[in-house]
Amino acid sequence: MRALLPESVAVETFHERALAVWRAVHGAPDFSTADVYAQAEAALLQADSPADVDLLVIDELQDLDARWVDALRRSVMSGGQTWLLGDCGQRLYNRTVWNHPDAVGLSCPDNFRSPRRIVQTMQALGLCVTPITARCPIDGDLPAFIPCEADDPGGLRKTADLVAGLLAGGVRPEQIVLLTLRGRDHSRLLQQTELAGQMLRRFSGFDAQGNALYTPGTLLAETVHRFKGQAAPVVVLTEMDFADLDARLERLLFVAFTRAQWQLHCVLSPRAAPAI
Repeated sequence: MRALLPESVAVETFHERALAVWRAVHGAPDFSTADVYAQAEAALLQADSPADVDLLVIDELQDLDARWVDALRRSVMSGGQTWLLGDCGQRLYNRTVWNHPDAVGLSCPDNFRSPRRIVQTMQALGLCVTPITARCPIDGDLPAFIPCEADDPGGLRKTADLVAGLLAGGVRPEQIVLLTLRGRDHSRLLQQTELAGQMLRRFSGFDAQGNALYTPGTLLAETVHRFKGQAAPVVVLTEMDFADLDARLERLLFVAFTRAQWQLHCVLSPRAAPAI
């Protein structure tokens, strides 16, 4: 977005805005503390922001707390406009979503990013909160659902075999992303340094300025949460271990599936395979 828009247009994430408010009041934030972002959120909510914005565009509305949206909207001057974009199918956090009875609502069921066969698969599995119209010009490959053995915790052995086959077939490491359905602190995948002969590029924390740091590697491994908003030609979704699909898991799978631009491969535990 920063590369596409004029320099006069401010482009930032919610937490970048919150950290800017924190710096103005308290100085440099300490990113080694667990609640640094919560402190920045509180600072923004309490700040007296000048109303100096003609147009405010907020994306990923479904993931923002309603109080955050109200705080951001205080910056819109009288007569200005606010555009709020969101997808309830991708709601990953248990936050109160902003709503207003006087807001004008527009809806678009079209999906241009995901290949048609992935959209069809999502709808067959009931992952779509509302029906989606596949508008992508390519069919793509049918998603693959690959059960692992009971003695293969997290399906890492099966995942490594799968990645090795993709690489042997001509797919480049930078075209693949490995997504774990588990959190960063509980993932076996994100504890590995390499897979299928490739060094894993993994999130390792933040620098003093709040920029994300990664280990050196050729094959990106991420959580679904951290890869949200991004995409890759080939997505390998692994550590899929569940007995049944609830609403939260359906939204998580919806996000994961829609990261794939060409191929989607899902490595399932023995109990997840019949659930799917």
